[in-house]
Amino acid sequence: QDVCALMGQEAQSKGIKLESTCDSDVPPWVSGDETRVRQILFNLLSNALKFTKEGRISVRVRRSKSHANGLVLSVQDTGSGMDRQTVEQLFTRFFQADTTRRRRASGTGLGLEISRNLARMMGGDIQVSSQPGVGSVFSVTLQLPAVDAPSVETLPEPGEDQARRLRVLVAEDHP
Repeated sequence: QDVCALMGQEAQSKGIKLESTCDSDVPPWVSGDETRVRQILFNLLSNALKFTKEGRISVRVRRSKSHANGLVLSVQDTGSGMDRQTVEQLFTRFFQADTTRRRRASGTGLGLEISRNLARMMGGDIQVSSQPGVGSVFSVTLQLPAVDAPSVETLPEPGEDQARRLRVLVAEDHP
């Protein structure tokens, strides 16, 4: 929901419906690297927004049928879609699906490779199904075992994380 909220404004400005659902049997708390899960979803949603001109993007979280501790995060779009040859090369470093689209959509060609590596470090992987002119579905399976909710003592106080001083450098050569 956090990642969808972050990307929602861009989707709305393009006239694309962005929706998210979580199946009722998904555990309320799981053990995993929150930052990396968000990074994977952010990369997948960012790509879906780049290549979807109209329609919708759906994010769904469900339990894996094949892994006891597995969750599947899927991002489905009604974008331009890809042929089989393109899908086979998607996770190649610096690969751009379409060089004419690259100029409009920009990007380094590293997001999907990084996302797949992160998923594999969490005991999972990313699968893709796509059809030209119909859209794509990226499914990320992660090993995220269910855990009990953290105790109140371990939760940060409101505003506590704002006390940390962060330094951020942003460098951009694109207008």
